[in-house]
Amino acid sequence: MNNVIEVSEEEAVENLQFLINLVDRGTSVKIIRSGGRRIMMVPLPSVQEEIAPNEIDSLPVDTSFVNPTATQNYVAESLSEMSREFNN
Repeated sequence: MNNVIEVSEEEAVENLQFLINLVDRGTSVKIIRSGGRRIMMVPLPSVQEEIAPNEIDSLPVDTSFVNPTATQNYVAESLSEMSREFNN
């Protein structure tokens, strides 16, 4: 399961523990700050400590929480915004 939910900064502050629990379960959270800036809270896969360099390629990759469409949309939106800011 990977949904992206959008909340305001105020909502995030008031519900931080709830949002952390959602992210821990696989949901990504986009926080919209005043002024339009955005912050993402995303789940990350667990990693083993002290992995030998030759073992890295053999580690299992958990992509079950990756949503390619949501990622593509977010990247396109972010690049568009950065381009507008750069050109202004």
